[in-house]
Amino acid sequence: MRYLILILVLVCVKSSFSQVAEIDDSILKMFFDKREITPKHETDKLNIRFVSQHIGIWAPQDLKVLFQDSIVNRGDIGLELNGKRKYLEENLDQKDFDYIDEQIRNSANSDKWTKEFHKDVSLINLESYKSGKMWIYTKPLFNQQLDFCILKISYYCGNQCAFSCIYSYKKDEKDFWKVDRMIYSYLPWKKEQLLPTKNKRH
Repeated sequence: MRYLILILVLVCVKSSFSQVAEIDDSILKMFFDKREITPKHETDKLNIRFVSQHIGIWAPQDLKVLFQDSIVNRGDIGLELNGKRKYLEENLDQKDFDYIDEQIRNSANSDKWTKEFHKDVSLINLESYKSGKMWIYTKPLFNQQLDFCILKISYYCGNQCAFSCIYSYKKDEKDFWKVDRMIYSYLPWKKEQLLPTKNKRH
């Protein structure tokens, strides 16, 4: 009986954790409403205000760089990278990493962006947008305290024309999200590194 109770408690804790890792839409809206525009990239192309309505994906290359402290093959994602895990460990503990991992799993079922999240821009369906130039945003990945997150921002300008950057943000005392660091950037040559494949889109 004692073991049955213990199992039930563990199941409830796991279930509760999975629910918490589903970041509420109100938190996402607050983030995009009150975040600093990245000084190095977004401000360079402010005249282009088209955003993909499909939520960007966290590609395997992104996760490899973020969560493994190793040098990534230059031909794989465009840059030789090292030491990113150390920076994240200065800002995240193991529970935060587990929390982020759960968010990544949940993001695989993400829906499309709406005007509630991205205001004052045109939300575009990639297949119907002929010029192919647009911004693509993943869902930010938060720590448990919801005062630190990482976000991948990509700019797509056609076949073999794109760049992606992953930024970290910290929330200040006024609930404004400020850029803390550009963790890395690379050139994703395939749309599959930016957006869900067609059979996963709605």
